Formats: sequence, structure tokens, C-alpha cells
Amino acid sequence: MAETTVHGAIRRDSSGDRPNSAKRNRTHPPLLSPRDLISDLPDAVIHHIFSFLPLKDVVKTSVLSKRWQSAWTTTAHLVFHDTYSSDFPSLVDSVLIRCTSPTVKRFHITIFKCNAAYRPKLDLCLRFAEDRRVEDLRLCLLQLRVHYILPRFLYCLSRLVRLEVYSCCFSLGTAIRWPCLVVRMCAVER
Repeated sequence: MAETTVHGAIRRDSSGDRPNSAKRNRTHPPLLSPRDLISDLPDAVIHHIFSFLPLKDVVKTSVLSKRWQSAWTTTAHLVFHDTYSSDFPSLVDSVLIRCTSPTVKRFHITIFKCNAAYRPKLDLCLRFAEDRRVEDLRLCLLQLRVHYILPRFLYCLSRLVRLEVYSCCFSLGTAIRWPCLVVRMCAVER
């Protein structure tokens, strides 16, 4: 009888209906159970993958495997992009509380409808970034009537390499010490 290969592992007889298990067992080893290869990835590779994803997608990776359930909490790339969500401050708080990474390479916040009520939350978020020795800080506040004054503790971030702010102001007469700063972008909405 002629044989055909299905999925490269199970051989069927010419009728195509039933596996020819006797012949398969004699010529091929038994099929192995599928391995969870994604769980075997090193942490460095997982975090590299995270660096290309929006934060909400990074959090969604927790369903990929058992090992990944909390892997997102160790990411060093926190990029928050408000999409006109009323619960955006709660989302940011929830992620920051769960974040266990000792350092944060990238910390970006974009808020579309920013108002005065966000100021204390922004201060706390920036304190978090400072505590985690942030290297790339972006704060983009849109549709803000009064500019956000950056807190003074940000003026001495020794590891800051990139700073981008939009609709933010610096305090006059305050010394700034950013010895590693390479890129600085500031824009004021008019």
C-alpha cells in the first residue's frame, strides 16, 4: 500500500483514514511532547523583546507561558501612552507598583488631556524614574493650559542620557547636573 506523510510525523495508509501505528512504531521513534521553547529564553532576550513592544502588550505576554506570568514586572522599558483613557493614572500606578526592575532604561509618559490634577501623580512617577536611575526620560503633556514645572529632584539625574519634555518648564536659578546627557529635546506648546 502507498503511504502519505501528514504533518511530517504520522504515516497513514492509502485509505488516509487511520494511522498505521504498527509501521510507525517500527520505523520512527514515538513522538515527543511539544516543548515550551518560549520559557527557555534567557531573561536578556525576553527583555530585549519587551523593549520593542508597547507596555500594554508587554503585560499581555504574561499569558504566553508560566515563566512569563511575572516577567513583564522586570522590564526596564516603561512606555505609557495615554489613549484618552479615564483610568490612565490608575494603570500607571498599577504598573509602577508591580515593577521590580532595579533600573529603568526608558521611562516615557505621553498624556493627551493633561490637567492640574495630574501634577501630584506626575511628580510620583518621576520620583519612581529617579529612584530607578532612569537613562531615557520622555514627558510629553498635550493640551495642557499651564505648563508643568519639572520637580527639582530631576535636575541631578547622574545617569540621564536622553531627555525629552513637551509642555514642561524648568525652575529658574536651579543648578542642573546631567553629566551623561547626550540628547536633550524641549518643546513648549504655544
